[in-house]
Amino acid sequence: LMGMASARTVARLRSQLFDAIMNKPYAFFDKNSSGDLSSRLSSDATIVGEVVGAKLMNLLRHALIGTGSLGMMLLISPQLATLIAACIFPLGLVTLFAGRRIQRMSHNVQTALGKATDFAVERLGNVLTVISFAQEQAEGAHYAERLRH
Repeated sequence: LMGMASARTVARLRSQLFDAIMNKPYAFFDKNSSGDLSSRLSSDATIVGEVVGAKLMNLLRHALIGTGSLGMMLLISPQLATLIAACIFPLGLVTLFAGRRIQRMSHNVQTALGKATDFAVERLGNVLTVISFAQEQAEGAHYAERLRH
């Protein structure tokens, strides 16, 4: 049931994202490559679908387990429960900052993947020219370099 809802959400999200991209001004397409945009259209929508599906259910399950555990801890030892509750706040802050850093890193990876995809599409579209100048190895090295950044 959640899988079907997730798939529909991803399809609707991709459609809305595609419409939003198509309605951007001309300058937007000068700034962003088609490879980057297509990478974001496919990868980001898939990630959102995963969050809507399994991860949302896991969050709910863990919230219920955490609430029940906290209640049991309060019954058994209120002092220990208070100490643990005081430790959760700093851990939450660490998690928040780490999540933001991972988000920035993910954005950089998506941008690099988009540029590499754009490069590959351009080179594969002109593969006869690449072959005629015997540049297959050089273009392979250029593509590998783009994937590393």
